Amino acid sequence: MPVVTTREPEIEAPPEIYTYTSLLDNYRAKWGYNQLNAKQQKVYERLYKAAESSSRAEVNVQDLGVKTDDVDLAYWAFDYDNPQFLQLGSGYQMKVYADDRTRPASVIILYGRTSAEVSQSLFEQFADDIISQAAEKPTDYEKLEYIHDRIVDNTVYTDNGERYNYEADGPLVYGKAVCEGYSKAFMYLAQSVGIECVCVIGTANGEEHMWNLVKLYGEWYNVDVTWDDPIRSDGANVLRHNYFLISDYDIGETHELEELFPVPSAPNTYMQ
Repeated sequence: MPVVTTREPEIEAPPEIYTYTSLLDNYRAKWGYNQLNAKQQKVYERLYKAAESSSRAEVNVQDLGVKTDDVDLAYWAFDYDNPQFLQLGSGYQMKVYADDRTRPASVIILYGRTSAEVSQSLFEQFADDIISQAAEKPTDYEKLEYIHDRIVDNTVYTDNGERYNYEADGPLVYGKAVCEGYSKAFMYLAQSVGIECVCVIGTANGEEHMWNLVKLYGEWYNVDVTWDDPIRSDGANVLRHNYFLISDYDIGETHELEELFPVPSAPNTYMQ
């Protein structure tokens, strides 16, 4: 009688899944927050909660025992850490005591747009498409390169007076931005795939400018997405990587940093 043998079907191993933890909503893990002392961090936290709830009320700081310089440092660390708040304007106002102008009572966040003027769901839809594809890249370098290239390919440098030009939804939703919009979009996407990133300001060829510092494999590098998206004299857009992961020395040939709060140093240019 023949012997019947059975063979177990081969089971394919499940695909390897890359997991990452978004830094976007974890302000305690961000660079700017960690450059502040305990009192300044309290100011930052209150600003964050106000922005998170879209509150336009004054942020009370009188119980913290801080000075106006503390508020200034905390505000810019908060602003340049957090690209997700699309309604922010450009800065803040302080109310101080008449008998001591160095002692603040409250901070008023200046909003550039109302919630009705911002399509949060549309922004997240565009951003999530890039984030999901970047997350599939096998290395953090490739994730950053993909994010950089998608912003360049999607955006035209435009200063048409629209507020979105200065925020992360400019490049991702409207395809238009100035340097601030480019930088905030890059920071939003990098933080979303778990890579530390911060915006910095200064000048480039003598003009006011914003770009990024990003942490890759334990070291910080400069990235200027705006300058990697030039328009040629014939009107054609160009994608390049001249300002992608470069040192302070290299970017310093054209850029000069203004430190509103302590920023990372980038001693090296990344070499593949």
